[in-house]
Amino acid sequence: MKIMVIILVGLSLILSGIMGCGGSDSNIVGKWKDESGYTFEFFEDKTFTGPVLAGTWTILSDGRIKISTSGGAIWTATIQGDSLIIQNGLYRCKKVK
Repeated sequence: MKIMVIILVGLSLILSGIMGCGGSDSNIVGKWKDESGYTFEFFEDKTFTGPVLAGTWTILSDGRIKISTSGGAIWTATIQGDSLIIQNGLYRCKKVK
């Protein structure tokens, strides 16, 4: 019985680690500020606001973030450590604590 519990706990930890590698909604939710002082805020309802724009976001299967602005532009972003990199460096943001 103990062995079965240990196996189940181990499998649960492995699966949660694998699923966490694909990107998590909670990683992007919050306020981010770029080097120029512009602030972007991403909300749990998959919307965001920026300096002069707003729109929606979603996590792609490869872990990148797709950002669709209300003006029709589509950007991609990645989170690298504590940085949000939007459109290959167009904006480099740090999370506001």
